[in-house]
Amino acid sequence: HTRSSTVSWARDVYKRQGPDSAPFTLSNGRLALQVSPDANRIEPLVVRYVMVSAADSQLTSQVGKIEVAIAAVNDAPVIAAAVQERFYTEGDAALALLPAFQFSDLDSSAFARVQVTLANAQQTDQLSLPQLNGITSGALLGSLTNGVATLSVDAPRGGSLSAAQVEAILGAVRYASSAGDALADGTRALTVSVTDAQGAQGSW
Repeated sequence: HTRSSTVSWARDVYKRQGPDSAPFTLSNGRLALQVSPDANRIEPLVVRYVMVSAADSQLTSQVGKIEVAIAAVNDAPVIAAAVQERFYTEGDAALALLPAFQFSDLDSSAFARVQVTLANAQQTDQLSLPQLNGITSGALLGSLTNGVATLSVDAPRGGSLSAAQVEAILGAVRYASSAGDALADGTRALTVSVTDAQGAQGSW
């Protein structure tokens, strides 16, 4: 007989079964299924199926099972700033670059580096980070090379930064200019990146 199959997914995440659902039809004896697992899933996908006679739907096989292993992949941190533009006027106090942001990582709680860069920077531009208890031993100043200002915070040797520490760093980074009245109009391009302890990097 020509046969077709009905399929259900483990944990009831995906289903195609029941009296009102049409069975899948095999093509040349094969059935191709495409599934997008939930983010960060490591449990195998389980396909349970029965073969149904096309001539008599009451004739079915025993339930069969196929397990598909899922290889774990390290997900990169995700950073998103709620404020897309910040404005600095000559003579202003140091400006917080990320007053509001969202930070998350699906599968990591340990981080190796936080880096903030400003492209199109002038010689008088300065990135800074005040001392943060438990994170830095003192205030940090960024460097300026070829028009790019960079401030990096690395995890301590043999250790890591926590998510709370990453958030504290991002919220504390400041921009200022020592140009005074000589500050020229211009736009700086801000990039923020966080690298987790497994080496995956996320940027905004």
